[in-house]
Amino acid sequence: MKNLIVYYSKYGHTKRYAEFLKTRIGGDMITIDELNKKVLKDYDNVIFGSSLRRNTILKLKNFLKLYKYMDGKNVFVFANGFSTMQVSDETKQFLIDMNGLYDYHIRFYLVPGGFSYADLKGIDKKMIDFSLKIGQKDADQDLSLFKEREIDLVNPNALDRMVDVIHELERRN
Repeated sequence: MKNLIVYYSKYGHTKRYAEFLKTRIGGDMITIDELNKKVLKDYDNVIFGSSLRRNTILKLKNFLKLYKYMDGKNVFVFANGFSTMQVSDETKQFLIDMNGLYDYHIRFYLVPGGFSYADLKGIDKKMIDFSLKIGQKDADQDLSLFKEREIDLVNPNALDRMVDVIHELERRN
């Protein structure tokens, strides 16, 4: 089975996950801007990865515009965000609903990402500043540490379940 890994990476975390996947399952890796219906025809498994911002999977709509050309293919989506918590089924379902994935036959996975205040720009930086200001009022600790260092939660093992499913599909064919 041929694998296509499509990704959008604003700050580099998703690209690292895409590279980890390519190492583990093989296949080709492209950015979402390179994806078109012609590219899709040669692949059995199509994997899209991106990051979460305000509960939205970035560039997912661009990916889903081509969903009709993925008929008969195994389609996977993974998203990474800034969280160390174990993701509950309710959280996963909330993200599926928020991003309109309930209309598609897509396997969905959440993985931890990272955070670097120094790399933020525009609205992303403003949202973090606002969140830290609000959080500081309720916290007993100084939240400015988020501005002082990069926090990298990227973990290749977070892909294990998706990799296992892809390998199982390959064994069946």
